[in-house]
Amino acid sequence: MSEMKSLTIISLIIMFFAVSGIDAEVPSYYIICDQNEFNDMISNWEEEIEISCTVQRDGTLYQNVKLRIRGDSSRGYPKKSFRITFSMNQPLDDREKWNFNAEYLDRTYMHSYLFAYIMDTLDYPCFYVDYARLYVNNEYRGLYIRTEPYDSLFLAGNSLDPECNLYKASIDGSCLSAYDNVEDVWTQAQSVSPGWNDLYQLIFDLDTLSSDNYLEFAAQRFDVNDLLTIIAVNWLTSNYSTYYHNYFLYHDVRNTGMWMMLPWDVDKTFDSYSYGYYTWGAHVNWPDNPLLDKLLLNEYLLEQAFGRLDEICVQVFNEATLFQVIDSLAIELENAVAEDTYDNVADLAEFYESLAILKYLPIEHRQASLQSQYSDNPRPFETTSNQTCASPDLFASWEHAFDPNGDPITYTLRVRRFTRPGYPDSTMVQYEGLTDTCITISGLPAGEYAWDVRAVSTTRYTVAFNQYMPFSVVLDYTELSGTLSGNTFLTSEDSPYVINGDIQIPLGSTVSIGPGTVLRFNEDCSIICQGNLYAKGSPGDSVVFCANMENEPWGGIMLLGGEAEFTYTVFEGSDGFSTGSPYRACIESDKADLMFESCLFRNNHGCLHLSKGTVFMDNCDLTGWNAAEIFYMIDGESATIQNSSFGNMINPPSSHHDGVEFQNCSTGEYLVKNCEIFNIDGDAFDSNSSSLILEGNRVWNVTDKGFSIGIGAAGTQISDVVLTGNMISGCYTGIAVKDDSYAEITGCTISGCDIGVRAYNKTAGSGGGNATVINSILDSNSTIFSIEDDSDVTVNYSLTGNSEPWTGEGNIAADPEFAGWGSRDWHLSYTSPCIDAGSPLITDPDGTRSDMGALFFPQIFDGLVINEIQSVNDTTIADNYGEYNDWFEIYNGGGYDCDLSWLYISDDPSDLAKYQFPPGAMIPSGGFLVVWADSDPWQDGYHMPFRFSGSGDSLYFSRQPAGDQINTIGSLDSDAPRLIDFKYFDAIEPDRSLGRVSDGGSQWSILEFCTPGWSNSIPYTNAGYLRVSSPFPNPVFSGSVALDIMVDAGQTVVSVYDLAGRLVDVIMDEYLETGEHRIYWDTLQGRGGIAPTGVYLIHVRHTAGLSESRKIVILNK
Repeated sequence: MSEMKSLTIISLIIMFFAVSGIDAEVPSYYIICDQNEFNDMISNWEEEIEISCTVQRDGTLYQNVKLRIRGDSSRGYPKKSFRITFSMNQPLDDREKWNFNAEYLDRTYMHSYLFAYIMDTLDYPCFYVDYARLYVNNEYRGLYIRTEPYDSLFLAGNSLDPECNLYKASIDGSCLSAYDNVEDVWTQAQSVSPGWNDLYQLIFDLDTLSSDNYLEFAAQRFDVNDLLTIIAVNWLTSNYSTYYHNYFLYHDVRNTGMWMMLPWDVDKTFDSYSYGYYTWGAHVNWPDNPLLDKLLLNEYLLEQAFGRLDEICVQVFNEATLFQVIDSLAIELENAVAEDTYDNVADLAEFYESLAILKYLPIEHRQASLQSQYSDNPRPFETTSNQTCASPDLFASWEHAFDPNGDPITYTLRVRRFTRPGYPDSTMVQYEGLTDTCITISGLPAGEYAWDVRAVSTTRYTVAFNQYMPFSVVLDYTELSGTLSGNTFLTSEDSPYVINGDIQIPLGSTVSIGPGTVLRFNEDCSIICQGNLYAKGSPGDSVVFCANMENEPWGGIMLLGGEAEFTYTVFEGSDGFSTGSPYRACIESDKADLMFESCLFRNNHGCLHLSKGTVFMDNCDLTGWNAAEIFYMIDGESATIQNSSFGNMINPPSSHHDGVEFQNCSTGEYLVKNCEIFNIDGDAFDSNSSSLILEGNRVWNVTDKGFSIGIGAAGTQISDVVLTGNMISGCYTGIAVKDDSYAEITGCTISGCDIGVRAYNKTAGSGGGNATVINSILDSNSTIFSIEDDSDVTVNYSLTGNSEPWTGEGNIAADPEFAGWGSRDWHLSYTSPCIDAGSPLITDPDGTRSDMGALFFPQIFDGLVINEIQSVNDTTIADNYGEYNDWFEIYNGGGYDCDLSWLYISDDPSDLAKYQFPPGAMIPSGGFLVVWADSDPWQDGYHMPFRFSGSGDSLYFSRQPAGDQINTIGSLDSDAPRLIDFKYFDAIEPDRSLGRVSDGGSQWSILEFCTPGWSNSIPYTNAGYLRVSSPFPNPVFSGSVALDIMVDAGQTVVSVYDLAGRLVDVIMDEYLETGEHRIYWDTLQGRGGIAPTGVYLIHVRHTAGLSESRKIVILNK
């Protein structure tokens, strides 16, 4: 390239641009480094090489600086972008890290600057931008755009809480879609709460969200005006290199709970996509981003977004404002551009030509182009079928698209073969000129595919959401129908089975279905079983009952006596066995004994309608958008339902359809424990003439009653229900008791309902309702108690609103002062008046006087201790970032699972609250927690803001007192943390640890071998071999995972932790013989129930002191 670009066109410059009066010099940065190291880094740009250097700017020399290449696809361009990290003792402009971007494809050098200028004018958080001349060993490397990274300094400077979760959409495929491989395509830039669970939850909620409910969703999760702003700015600037990568998500975990989208890497804007449609989101090879696309499907919000666009054009995106900025920048940058021999600009003529292009289409005509699209393009629409398996035909359908001008619309459907999302191999077939909104796709060879459909009107088109509709074509299957007598086995080898007629299982016969078997039912086909039916899915290989064609629902399963057991079984697409019944449940039974473990019900009309018999249900998910009654039992003999979820009822056929209902169930025991029920158009729990125990359940967003307790009909037996530790919010009535029935309400929290507790008469000939309420919280309810019709409600030791206490012993009126760590979080803060305010005759698990409400505030931590410390970790154990950092271990030797949310860790006795554990952190009784002392508190998991000194240090473990307490160290402060445990220690030899000889004991010693996360007293053996495979499948969708381990003989412990270091489950703790062993983890049967969506570590420890960990991703879908 030439030494310097031509300056002969200066007269053209003067004619082309008005002089703005700004004549600033671009600052120069002089980097001095080893030239060979620099050349090696440039040559090997694909590697992560970092070199040492010094930097001089404005006469100041910055020492101990690090330099590396940054970027993704841009790393291969001739002009490299750099990340420069300055010393914490000598930061540049008050920060350690700066990005210097080449922006090789932007011949104007202004895309990022203009984008940031627009966002700053709109008062929307965005990176800071300025310019730099970069010299390396006195060679001019060109003009660079300097930007700040998104970190705690940026957040604090933009009035955002640095104690947040900040996620970066790092590489292609980060679409907020159910198809995101989250751990691979997203990066945690900041983390204050454990793991990735909040991001997984957001993805799940977006995936299951109806566009009709988008406004309500957005108001709860985002600032709606901010969301409309970022979408409108992306439209105006043609920022289409986003939504599938190049953006951040900020989650304000500790305060509002709200999310915010932050823009990033915006060099490919403006003239890069001048004609981009407003409906464009993710790249055509990737799934759509539902955060954008479901908003576009909502006509009201689409109109609001274009209204926001018009406001932004008046405020900043107009010729008068942006042309002046461009003209000023051109004068400032022209010399630096002219002298740059590494960039993609041939000469200054091309520079100014690029600026002219930038002004014309991307700015001057962009608003008119977008408004024309809104007026003329087919409106956004969506697909309506989601069949994922064709055997061999596939039915595809979509909504009618609307053309604003009333022009006729045709559809073009394309089928492409995909090896995986984002990577199509070829277009297999394309159907053009379709006028109907459905088609059957036939004739494809076996393989993996995806289809998309676009609405075409004149010369314009709109692609339906979702533009990635994956499916498999299966050509080998087994047809099945008729009577199955004797013992019949259905296996995965002959799967899938296509059921083309009803199946009869006569009395005395048994059908057993093995793991991995899929039964695909033709329309209205069912199973009628008088014998026994066993569907035994295994970890990782579910049994599936589903429709063969998505638009043709199957019938259901009728169980007439006998036994039926279902484990790891999926039921979907059923229209109900009894088509003449309003219930139309997927499974109906009469006098049968049923067992459901780790089962999933989704997209059915109804789920379970049981008459007589018994049922046991554990770790099941019935939240997959089922329509009618989810669970109904009448005249039962016994029922246990635990650790299961019920919710997302859609379009119920009538208002009397409830989530979980018991009718005339009073003989035998009936327990519903640790379940959640939500989004119900009716009652959540309905007890009619039944005797139930309801314990530790969560209920929210219910149109009628959270718990309804009454009789089935006049003259029938009353209900007698015990409710303990339940949490209820967002219902019309929290708990209703009527018609002489009785409810014992203990330790419940009822918040945000129209009526907290209502007692009344509904059925003629019956009396009112009767209830006792004790140790409960009724907060933020429009009416606290409604006691009608000679009802009798006794209230003691409860918080009853904040105006005046209800009549009764020990009642108070006050703000309960919830910790407020998230929506529907009912943990008490340490200043809550509900602590120790419950009945003195009842104690909490820690032995203190009972608190009011469902969740107690722990105060006594007997047995919770610092158990082991390693101050120099060279090779012992790596964290989930592969780093060998200092660590310590906490052990819970107490008798209850300990919530750490109000506990602190520090290495400084004058600042005991240096680190607070995040909300929900838990150590089970007898469990261990590994904590990293590495000064990386931003990393996911428990990472302290300090590290140990190798020559000796101290460690302090303290709690937040719930009242006036005297700090053990000596200061008097009612709010000061109080010590639970502390340890002073001298230098510890590298890769050795100091620990209690027996867990929780008083004697400390240098341990024979380190035991992070497991007992200090497991006996040592000379065995010395451990190998652990990668878990499979990975990720796993609400199922189970397997891994193979090879060991020498010895005691082996296999545990599961979330990325916060909390113990989730112990899969194995036993002696293994030498050899290979396959271990299974049931993700639906961990301690405390279903493992939430997120990333987990499976940790294998051997008695020889060897250990290995493997990551597993769970997607609860």
